[in-house]
Amino acid sequence: MTNLMNMYRKISRAEYKCPNWFPLEVHKLLSRILDPNPHTRILIANIKKSSWFKKGSESRHIRTKQLVNQNIIIDGNVVSSSNLENYSSSDTKLELAKPGNINAFAIISLSSGFDLFGLFVRKNQKEELQFISARPAPVIISKLEKVGRNLSLDLQKQEGGFFRFRGIK
Repeated sequence: MTNLMNMYRKISRAEYKCPNWFPLEVHKLLSRILDPNPHTRILIANIKKSSWFKKGSESRHIRTKQLVNQNIIIDGNVVSSSNLENYSSSDTKLELAKPGNINAFAIISLSSGFDLFGLFVRKNQKEELQFISARPAPVIISKLEKVGRNLSLDLQKQEGGFFRFRGIK
């Protein structure tokens, strides 16, 4: 419950951090959009006048920085992040996954007691598991593949950064 209260406190105070790859103009625009004071908060008309908004679809493509100068341990081997895309051991092949979009509803539903997902799930709909980790995606994928092999399951990459375990025939 403490984490939930901290989350709401941060929301009400507009305490947030932008990824370092966000352009400065986006930082400034977000700070004006998320201003907790309704009298000083930016209006929609002014958002539409901002240079970032006017750029249209060009600025909507988020450019991510590659991991630089980080070493990651995969299957007991130290792998430099610059060689990560080319890395493969005899059993492990890694692909960098693009994370799916997550909205405010999804973030709130991560809090126990506020999960309204059951209201929108059909009876025969398959279950999904989502999690957040500080570890890089390739490390997590490698570990999932290793666990899957031990359980005779194959980890298959799906569209949108999702993965699915399937039984090996």
